[in-house]
Amino acid sequence: MAGLLEEAVRRDPGKVYLTGPGGDVTFAALGERVARLASGLGALGIGHGDRVAVLLPNCHAYVETWLALARLGAVLVPVNTAFKPDEVAFVLEHAGAAALVTTDASYAAAVAPIRSRCPELTHVITLEGEIAGSMLFSRLLESKPMEGPPAVAEEDTAAILYTSGTTGFPKGCCLTHRHYVLAGRMLRDMLRATAGDRYLCVVPLFHVSGQMGMVMATLAAGAALILLPGFQASTFWAEALRYRATVFHGVGTILAILDRLPVSPEERAHTLRAMWSAGHPELVAAMSERLGISIVQNWGMTEGGMTATSLEGPSPAGSIGVPVGPNELRLVDEEDREVPPGVVGEIVMRGPLLVKEYWRDPGATAQAMRGGWFHTGDLARRDERGHHFFVDRKKDMVRRGGENIASQEVEHVLRAHPGVADAAVIGVPDPIWGEEVKAYVVLKEGESEASAPPKSLFEHCAERLAAFKVPRFLEYRAELPRTASHRVRKEILRREQAEGPGGAHDRLATDR
Repeated sequence: MAGLLEEAVRRDPGKVYLTGPGGDVTFAALGERVARLASGLGALGIGHGDRVAVLLPNCHAYVETWLALARLGAVLVPVNTAFKPDEVAFVLEHAGAAALVTTDASYAAAVAPIRSRCPELTHVITLEGEIAGSMLFSRLLESKPMEGPPAVAEEDTAAILYTSGTTGFPKGCCLTHRHYVLAGRMLRDMLRATAGDRYLCVVPLFHVSGQMGMVMATLAAGAALILLPGFQASTFWAEALRYRATVFHGVGTILAILDRLPVSPEERAHTLRAMWSAGHPELVAAMSERLGISIVQNWGMTEGGMTATSLEGPSPAGSIGVPVGPNELRLVDEEDREVPPGVVGEIVMRGPLLVKEYWRDPGATAQAMRGGWFHTGDLARRDERGHHFFVDRKKDMVRRGGENIASQEVEHVLRAHPGVADAAVIGVPDPIWGEEVKAYVVLKEGESEASAPPKSLFEHCAERLAAFKVPRFLEYRAELPRTASHRVRKEILRREQAEGPGGAHDRLATDR
């Protein structure tokens, strides 16, 4: 990883790489700061294999810290800035973090209450503010620059990313230096990025999309990286225009929000040429037409290089694309036998862009890596031309009376209702059918239960779905619980359902 920065410094030392509210930093200046920071961290005893947690918003110091750790052979442990103290404690304890880089405000809110639970946490480094026993980040930058090449092998772990935890406690995904470099080059090539591009980053750097799709891709291309603290719909287009952004990554939720905004003068004057997203295919197509740019759609996951399938331009409706990158993909049945085109199977992968292991969890590693293939837990089918179509998460399939119902299919139909902004579907226990379909809906602004009543939603589904797929229960929500990567946290919905059905409407009662 450190080699990508060294190449960029040699190629174009005076080029501004980091920009945004934090000011401008050239490749040469970044290289100097990273070398000083690596030296300072090394003087604290941080070395090869040591885990260092980073609890920071998007900022220049985040990138500098990560690259300094890469230079040392130490391991980045990104911490979600939305985490509460107990969640932070889990990551710090499980990773065995020796140091933490954070802000004084974040420390006071999320770390101080649980510091005693993290015996391996020896050093706390803050960007500003006085905390007893801590060190200021600026002090480390006063160190003499580290000299010589990094003693790092490509298969060394570069970071441990804790997954969203939709299946229980988060698992620590160990990603190697080779993984990051290959992913950065692949994502650069997917968007045909050049040194003239300016990537707008509003996705968090604690997430794989910020790390691979933004930092690694721009280093590989020699492009500029515009670091914003986060996504703000009200100022997005003004910021994109101000910084002359040419490339942007919008997760599905961001695209949905932008789609609802009225077209502004700043949007009309935008300088974007390309975008990539993992949003719903229909939404991606609509935004591509609205903005007049190419939007590359992808399917992927933290464990598999972020992108495993991709598509651009005309394609079959609903396709998530064809396999890309160095990994092999197969669709298999419950016995791990490959299924033919048209048949739904689990996506499995093997190749260099795979998680090395789950940190301190050999059981989960062995279960995921059965037969030498990584089992994703995602279900899909493919056509004769190799296009893949996402069906559902394996655990999210609803099984009613011997029929398998894809929650994504029902959610897609619900979102097509004129009054619905978002939807989620789970299976709830039923003594006769095994499971019944329960839907949670979020209404569009200005809509209400009176304007979009349960009867209209049930009828909308009945006109478009087989009878066994139509939701039995419907519950209105102001919002849906989501992970940092914007996935609906269905385990929360299931837990709430188990504790009590809440104010759900029963279709059978509505029909009477």
